[in-house]
Amino acid sequence: GPRKKRRAAVNADLSGDSRVTEEGSGLANAAHFSDAQKAVLESQRALWEREPTHEDALDLSSRAHEALARRFASEISEEPPTDLLKHYYSMIANWLKRRS
Repeated sequence: GPRKKRRAAVNADLSGDSRVTEEGSGLANAAHFSDAQKAVLESQRALWEREPTHEDALDLSSRAHEALARRFASEISEEPPTDLLKHYYSMIANWLKRRS
């Protein structure tokens, strides 16, 4: 409804990111990580290198991997479709593989 659209517009203004729209499933918006998302990935990966048992430590199939996929998908859509969650899960997995 209109409230949701308005909130999406407000969120886009706040983040300064014009890619956040309500069009489609959001997959187009999710082609790349934002700088903020990259910073989160970097810090949670660094945490894994220091303290692999920490619940926010990011590694393939860690709890943080799924949690971040959900969080990033939720930034695009309040109730993200499964394809968007899977997309982010794969993107994070690929990011991790490039890092290793």
